[in-house]
Amino acid sequence: MKRSSISWCDFSGGDLNWLTGCQKVSEGCRFCYAEAIYKRFGRDFSILTYDSRKLGRALRAPYPQDGNVRGPHSKPLCFVCDTSDFFIEGPCAFIQKYAIEWLGQRSDVDWAILTKRPENIPGNIVWPDNVWLGVTAENQEMAEKRIPLLLATGARVKFVCVEPMLGPVDLVPWLGELDWVICGGESGPKRRKFDLQWPYDLWQECRSAGIPFFYKQGSAFRPGQYDMLWGEKIKEWPR
Repeated sequence: MKRSSISWCDFSGGDLNWLTGCQKVSEGCRFCYAEAIYKRFGRDFSILTYDSRKLGRALRAPYPQDGNVRGPHSKPLCFVCDTSDFFIEGPCAFIQKYAIEWLGQRSDVDWAILTKRPENIPGNIVWPDNVWLGVTAENQEMAEKRIPLLLATGARVKFVCVEPMLGPVDLVPWLGELDWVICGGESGPKRRKFDLQWPYDLWQECRSAGIPFFYKQGSAFRPGQYDMLWGEKIKEWPR
């Protein structure tokens, strides 16, 4: 499997992207990195594709049990469908419930699902302990819209990805029920304003609540740059 360039997980891309294509749903999507990659290769990002062969290979693949980002003796953390949305509407939706069940059978791996469409999550899912669920909350509006829907699920590990962070975001109303917060600025040539006070304040909220906080990146041309927040590397995961 392909080692990930995304610093908070071990594996992404390749066969883990058995679902590809998406449509924009909120302000965080404006300069979508996946859409830019598709355009570079002359592909239409709005077309959804589902490849059952990739899903099968991802479920059967060997994942090394050492050298993982969370430290010694931790499970590999795999981010699935990072160039689409696991809960996107359309002809691929039938696979959602079954794919989660199948992921749960690989108890030697932790799987991370991140969505901007929590309203599409079926209510009849039994969430395996090793399938983590997160929502993107790029601004306060999306936090207030998406986090309550996340918290209504039975996922054991619930997380919020405040990336790209487009303004101050207050998570205090929900921190008692969250397990993890990821935060980062926007990257690329069209990146928007990113005030370092915003992630700092969010980090302080998480510290006060005892919630692991992962600072992924600052505002830079390339993803992953400036990954220290006011001189500190803050890379924490759920325990």
